[in-house]
Amino acid sequence: MKYINTIFLFAFIIFATGCTHKISITPNNGNIISDKFENTKNYNVAYYIENINKNFISSGGGGDKVSYFAYKDTEGTFRTVLGKVFNKVYKVDKNFDIDFIVRNNIKYIFTYKLNPQSFSSGIFTWPPTDFNIKLYCVAFDKDSKKTWETNVNGKGKAVFSEFNKDFGLSGKRAVIDTFNKLLKELNTFEKVVNNE
Repeated sequence: MKYINTIFLFAFIIFATGCTHKISITPNNGNIISDKFENTKNYNVAYYIENINKNFISSGGGGDKVSYFAYKDTEGTFRTVLGKVFNKVYKVDKNFDIDFIVRNNIKYIFTYKLNPQSFSSGIFTWPPTDFNIKLYCVAFDKDSKKTWETNVNGKGKAVFSEFNKDFGLSGKRAVIDTFNKLLKELNTFEKVVNNE
């Protein structure tokens, strides 16, 4: 009987591992803190996102992986950050219409790139317990000249008792940590642009 149970256990492990599970890392943007930066610039900006439909795959627990659309999941957070610093925020394509830029008094165009990684300290559960995000953000003027750039790193953690109802929780916490750091970096925006 013990031998049969062992066979079933190994069969279950082989069957259950190696899967890719879909998660969302879209956070509650109310957790973006902006006490000192709310609408500090009185001009408008725009943003675009390359590869917005890119599907990211990274490690979970128990040999499984997780997949998520990092740019789709974080676009609202990025827009929230910009909206707390600048007057109005518009979305444009990479090959933006210069007439649209001028007509809407857009001074700078932002974009960002993500490098997310996840892993888990658990071997029997697949949701990631740890999530790390590297973010690179850059701004251009209407002539496509780079005027500002920054790199930030964010982290998020979650334990089983927390993520058993929210499998992407560590990712959501990493997004909030990353974009709160970006918000702080934007406090230096005008100083860098004006070479102060």
